[in-house]
Amino acid sequence: MQGLNGKVFSILGAEQNALEIARFVLRNQGIARIVLPGLPEDRHEQARAIFEGLAVEFEFGPIDLRIFQSSAMVIVCDGFPIDLRELDAARNMNILVVSELEFVSLHSAANIIAVVGTNGKSTTAHILKSILEKQNVEAFANIDRPLSAVLNEST
Repeated sequence: MQGLNGKVFSILGAEQNALEIARFVLRNQGIARIVLPGLPEDRHEQARAIFEGLAVEFEFGPIDLRIFQSSAMVIVCDGFPIDLRELDAARNMNILVVSELEFVSLHSAANIIAVVGTNGKSTTAHILKSILEKQNVEAFANIDRPLSAVLNEST
């Protein structure tokens, strides 16, 4: 696992996904910055409450590329398109932009099976989980909790 010590990780997203990533970054002496573009001002306190007790930075409003300039990496959580114009600009500044799945795969020893497509993902994920568990393989489907939760679990 590459060192996170002192590096800034900008996390696009809120809720449990971003919380788990922020916990992992902070636990490994990194700096977590939560970026929430377009979040209405009346929801800022609600977003801050999700991260209560964690020393994270917040950026609300339109994405300002200066936010990314100090970042070692930008992590895009589920719900944000990975192909935003601002993310392309960050890539052009040689800033690594990754999805939540990529970040977890870089920092976890977990084997990952990704199920993608338009229809049937949840059903397929549950069937795979059931098959693996019958073979005594620990597994979970990314339905009830985010994949990024594996970053903070003891193995």
